[in-house]
Amino acid sequence: QAYLLYRIAYMYKPSATLIDLGGGLSPVNAVLSMLGMNVVVYDLLSTYWDDKYHSSNENKAILQILESYGVTYIEKDLENIDLVSLHGANSIDCIVSHHCIEHFHNSPRKMLESAINTVKNDGRLLIEVPNAANLLKRLKLLLGKTNYGSYTEFYNSEAYYGHIREYTTGDLKTLAQLLNQKDYKIFGTNYLGIDQIPRFLRKTVAFILRASPGLCAAIYIDIKKHEN
Repeated sequence: QAYLLYRIAYMYKPSATLIDLGGGLSPVNAVLSMLGMNVVVYDLLSTYWDDKYHSSNENKAILQILESYGVTYIEKDLENIDLVSLHGANSIDCIVSHHCIEHFHNSPRKMLESAINTVKNDGRLLIEVPNAANLLKRLKLLLGKTNYGSYTEFYNSEAYYGHIREYTTGDLKTLAQLLNQKDYKIFGTNYLGIDQIPRFLRKTVAFILRASPGLCAAIYIDIKKHEN
């Protein structure tokens, strides 16, 4: 899919080490590993194995395939992870997290502060999140519809793993300030969620929205770390 190709192209750096926080069973990491990157994924993994898309056995088989391509998987609770103790300060080229921190029931502070301290000077911390204020959600609210996920799913969940707190571009700017980082860029993409727009309009709408990240379906913050 287009968003997977976009992530590969954006994150690839020859021979670099990349940590993916909450990367799950994404094929992106297998491709990056095959291209020569050292890829480590931290995730809860088994918590999500019995989902509505795959059986536990299917997910275990996918995991084995990804590991066979050189991806290292480590099962961790990301809300309490300390990457500095695991890898050392200023040691990793790039740390990424795609559509993960909006699921946290507690603050992502510990994970993100350890991530920025683990990234090398001139390395990158890249965070992608769903945009709480994207154009479709704004229109739904004007029509009196919810911008939350399915209430039925929430109501019937023993443990809810859906979105707890989505983000805006303003939140991402605040995040950079809290991490004491000034060299960053915020941008948006529309690969996910665009299927709610009529097919013949999708490319045009996606192109127009790229000029206004605050209206895009997903938003990124790409922080380039510097010594303070």
